[in-house]
Amino acid sequence: MADLAEAINTLLADPVKTAELGRAGRRRAVAHFSWDAIAARTVALYRSVGATG
Repeated sequence: MADLAEAINTLLADPVKTAELGRAGRRRAVAHFSWDAIAARTVALYRSVGATG
């Protein structure tokens, strides 16, 4: 628990790093969880099991 508190305090002391982590998190969320990304994975799954369409 102390490690978590230390990490939070470190982030609170560095707003530039905090902002960059936020931007990186947003990029990851869009890349992995946007409707386009989900659709692409769904199509790839259907193709991998031999579905036609």
